[in-house]
Amino acid sequence: MKTMQWMGMLVAGMVLSGCLYSGALVGPGDVEGTTPPRLTINSNKEHVWDNPGNFGPVPAHKKAEADQICRSAGGSRATGYHSKAMDEKGVPYPGGGYYCVKD
Repeated sequence: MKTMQWMGMLVAGMVLSGCLYSGALVGPGDVEGTTPPRLTINSNKEHVWDNPGNFGPVPAHKKAEADQICRSAGGSRATGYHSKAMDEKGVPYPGGGYYCVKD
């Protein structure tokens, strides 16, 4: 439970309704990218992932917990996972990070 609460805090500012890039929705890919996504702050002072396309799918064994973490942070569900997702300082989150969306 402590891990879930901690991860929920990490995800709190990261819930996204989607990132637009060249007019197209950018989100997780079919496989985890070699460059980990990093949390950044955009011009609107919102926390966003710099490379959402580098998230891969959420592993089946993590899906229920991932969705619960995203819901606790104001999202609907997790659509991506990266085992080495990084915080703003470039430090990997223990246990990885999730790409959350609002439906």
